[in-house]
Amino acid sequence: MLATHSLRLRLWVLGALTAATALASPLLLQGWANRQVWQQTESLRQARLERTQRVMQLSLQPLITHVRDYATWSEMHLFLASRDRDWADSNLSGWYPSIPSVGIDVAWVLSPRQELLFSYSRTDPWSEAEFAYLQQQVGRFPPAVTYLERSDGLYLLVLSSIAETDDLLHKEGQGVYGVGRRLDEQWLAELAALTLEDYVLHRADGSIIAATFDHPHSHLLPELVATRELALRAAAADTVTVLAEDPYIGVIPLLGQGQLMGWLEVHFSVPSWYFVPLQMQLAWGVIVVVAIVLAGGSALLLHHWVMRPISDTRRSVQQLRLAPEQGLSIPSRAPSELQELSTAFGELVQQLQYQAQREHFLRRSIAWVNQSRELDTVWGHIWEMTQALHLADVMVVYQHLPNRVYCRFTSVPTIPIFGPARLHHEQYSYMEAVYTGTAVEIEDVATDPQVSEASRFFHLQHRVQAVLALPLWGQDDIWGLLGFGATYRPALG
Repeated sequence: MLATHSLRLRLWVLGALTAATALASPLLLQGWANRQVWQQTESLRQARLERTQRVMQLSLQPLITHVRDYATWSEMHLFLASRDRDWADSNLSGWYPSIPSVGIDVAWVLSPRQELLFSYSRTDPWSEAEFAYLQQQVGRFPPAVTYLERSDGLYLLVLSSIAETDDLLHKEGQGVYGVGRRLDEQWLAELAALTLEDYVLHRADGSIIAATFDHPHSHLLPELVATRELALRAAAADTVTVLAEDPYIGVIPLLGQGQLMGWLEVHFSVPSWYFVPLQMQLAWGVIVVVAIVLAGGSALLLHHWVMRPISDTRRSVQQLRLAPEQGLSIPSRAPSELQELSTAFGELVQQLQYQAQREHFLRRSIAWVNQSRELDTVWGHIWEMTQALHLADVMVVYQHLPNRVYCRFTSVPTIPIFGPARLHHEQYSYMEAVYTGTAVEIEDVATDPQVSEASRFFHLQHRVQAVLALPLWGQDDIWGLLGFGATYRPALG
């Protein structure tokens, strides 16, 4: 009798645990759904910020193409030597009104001594402070991009060194040619038409320059955004998102010489699945009622299918012990039900064993596939594999030649094919360690002491924040290097 009561107690405890699990499952489901929605919102916001950045890069292509073409023009090279202002007025000034599709609002030409040989502006002429800012911009090839805040608004500047085509790969440029475009309502409208987002353009002090909608909600106040902390974050990362409690707003800083010249505020549209938690909260009561019904039903079925057959069997055994002459009397349904329960349990064990064997087989198969991969493949295939594994979003392969560096593969179109070794070592200050056969891993370019100021500016200009550089060996010496970069901090090793 005590054994029967103990079994009864255990079964009721099992039923209570089942009921508790049924009641707790809606809460766990609610938390899981909230977590999934938050993660997908973060992923969507980051993807939309990156999409806006890519569209901004596309809008830069006409300016970059123009600067690249005219900075290598032989007539421009001769103008640096002759300084014929009549020629500049008749040729340079006539370019910009005739090419409105490029959208050039300002232009300038500097001599190798940083003297202003020619300037053009649709609005106000260059001030002394703005000219001093231009003198700080060192000419380089391919064209560089920066931002400048002027009295009439915010400008996007593209500049390049001036040299003949044959000289670009062997020596420094002999001057600077640059153009710029004013960022205004038309520029924002072009972005909005391509990305279907709303934008607000701010100065560095937080004032609004332009917006794509009426009465923008400027709760990104100057005291919140234009602080030193945000400016440092913006200088270290090319994409910053503020107001974590508001998933509908992102910020893209606009930098010039490592300083915050302004920022682009992105207003995201609400995804249709964002209100899933609210819908689940409304249905939570229904889920609880269903869980209670299921818990009660499972307890009754457990009592009917398990507890009663075992109790009847124990009772019959006791009667047989007390009155052996009456024989064993067990209800006919009990053995079949217990047999079904045993069979179901055996099938469950078999299914679990099969699932474990299947998982083990898959793990071994994946291990065999990984071990059979060879790194000695076409660079493009390595880049596709790297993207598929989400290891990096930048890849470059350099071959080290005497006094020169040859880029065999790059995922960044603005990196030149050839370049002098001296400039290469300035841009990659950690290269000496790589060419001694040591792999270099940098988690944060902005703070790592291995990175020089010139190299840090070069990496941040290309939005690279984490770096992994691997030496590529020839037969007995270093052939070159394989470099990976990312705008985030993944585990590249």
